[in-house]
Amino acid sequence: MILNQIALNPTVHYQNLAQHIQQQLPTLMIPVFKLDPTSASRAVEELPLDHEKSSEHIDLHTLVDYQPWLKRFYRQWQIALKQNFSQLTATNNLSEPDHWHPENTAKAMNALALSYTGKLIHLLKQDPITVVDRTTLLWRDTWQSFRHELELQQTKLPILQALDNTAHYFQQFWLESWLHIAELQSTLPSNPNRK
Repeated sequence: MILNQIALNPTVHYQNLAQHIQQQLPTLMIPVFKLDPTSASRAVEELPLDHEKSSEHIDLHTLVDYQPWLKRFYRQWQIALKQNFSQLTATNNLSEPDHWHPENTAKAMNALALSYTGKLIHLLKQDPITVVDRTTLLWRDTWQSFRHELELQQTKLPILQALDNTAHYFQQFWLESWLHIAELQSTLPSNPNRK
């Protein structure tokens, strides 16, 4: 007789998932921001405080419209998910942001990725860790390909910065989502179909 260890003890399984998300998943992601403080693309947490900005030269890029590029980035991610998870024929399209801002775009991209991974795990009964890793690697490849293409086209720096911010937000949302999912799943009973 073969026993399903996940059904017998889902808490241990999801503790393994949480541990994997915390320790291994970040190693599969790309470092979007360099640690060099002179880099044009720095994480928000590293930006100077208001009182430290007074002597800094600030370039404003208000004339650059990065929204079409963010929308294109979202579409590229959507295509990559559809092509790589083609066994999910009936995946509904989620609503897109009204305004293509880096944080909004990243949230939409995260929601799209969670939709696909959720269906793979719950409908097709695939291993959560494998699905999360596979999606993360797909994200990394899609992002690197898109970023490289824009660099070859000598895209303006503000557009690249907006895309880098989007990638940074996506990775943050992706990690937080899976940690939250693992935490929620650990509280479920062994048999979710039980009433």
